[in-house]
Amino acid sequence: MRYETAHGVARHRCAGYRLSRARVLRGVSVLSLDDRSGPDSAQTLFSAGDPDTYAYEASYTRDGELQREERATVAEDGAALVRHTSPELTTEWYQPPNATAHHLIRYTVADGAAIEAVLPLDDIETDAAQSVLDVDRDAGTALVRANGSIVDGRLTEPGGTIVLSGLDRMSYDRTGESESQTVYEPKNGWYDALQEYRVTGASGEVHVDTDTERVSSADVSWTETRPADPYLRYALARLAGGDESVSFSLDYDLAVDAVTLDEPEWAGPLRANE
Repeated sequence: MRYETAHGVARHRCAGYRLSRARVLRGVSVLSLDDRSGPDSAQTLFSAGDPDTYAYEASYTRDGELQREERATVAEDGAALVRHTSPELTTEWYQPPNATAHHLIRYTVADGAAIEAVLPLDDIETDAAQSVLDVDRDAGTALVRANGSIVDGRLTEPGGTIVLSGLDRMSYDRTGESESQTVYEPKNGWYDALQEYRVTGASGEVHVDTDTERVSSADVSWTETRPADPYLRYALARLAGGDESVSFSLDYDLAVDAVTLDEPEWAGPLRANE
């Protein structure tokens, strides 16, 4: 039916406006958030795995500044070395070969003069499972001997505490597959983790062992913006410059074959006095 009257034309335009607005809203997925536990989520697609021996390196940046770096090696003879680095503190754990009764820890703070403010040395001294072996305030280091093994715990789990939790910020598309590796790429979209946020500029790849679903390497970056919902609020915030946009990047590399480990220099003198 053709609308010849002014009233009819007005009604036609109004209906067209409502239809266009509905299409726009559907196009930006405002009416439903992407499911971070769905079939294309990191929780479903990826695993940290549990190899007997491995070495991995991981780093996590926020707006170009390093927030955390992890390195861990577990060798066939049971020796293990873990290193966690943040802007204020580096912590290293070393377990000698075939030793499960104890391990050594070295703390290194960025500002040696503030070592007591960063490290709970008094608490360590009163802990029956730990003992402080040496404190060098000039170098900003503290050496500690602790009971128990660091292997078979979350401390040495491949990917540690940052890889899967970082990858879990987005969903993924499978973009390639070989006999041994499956490749995924992160997706932009709206997500929800306590607070809704929008991911834009997602790029990079995650390589996963096809048989075990274990992440073998990752190099991804993305930007998160809050608030993300509703869309008009998000758009206005972007235009006004009042949004909270933060850029992240995550790099990870895992090796599981022919892993060996040399004793770190700082552990040798301590082991000699055992």
